[in-house]
Amino acid sequence: MISRICIHGLRFRAHHGCLPEEREKGQEFILDAEIEYPSLKAALHDEIDFAVDYHPLVNSLIQVATAERYDLLEALALRILGEVFAHPQVIRARIRIHKPEAPLDHRPEDLFLEVEMTREEMEELGKRGLVGRPTSSSGP
Repeated sequence: MISRICIHGLRFRAHHGCLPEEREKGQEFILDAEIEYPSLKAALHDEIDFAVDYHPLVNSLIQVATAERYDLLEALALRILGEVFAHPQVIRARIRIHKPEAPLDHRPEDLFLEVEMTREEMEELGKRGLVGRPTSSSGP
């Protein structure tokens, strides 16, 4: 049994972007995450230790999203995915970073970057030295 935790509309303010005004003034971002993990053991035992606890997860996602500045949403997305995979039960994750205040001449209804990754892909990046260790653990 595979379960999916869906977090939609997690708002935060940060200073990501390539333009000087984005880095100085900051802007709102919205994060969506879909996180898959095998959940049969959690369901059978009714025990949080076998599941992904979304309370510390949400807190750590905000911490990672606001701790540093990134020019590209792709770089931010990779750091967020690293944090998601710090939870050992997670096998696949998809994140979406919306940028509603993007400095554009024409306003689309929505603008976002979506990235999906498996644990195996993240581990391969780690083996090649392309990503560091996540900043949190899976515990409360």
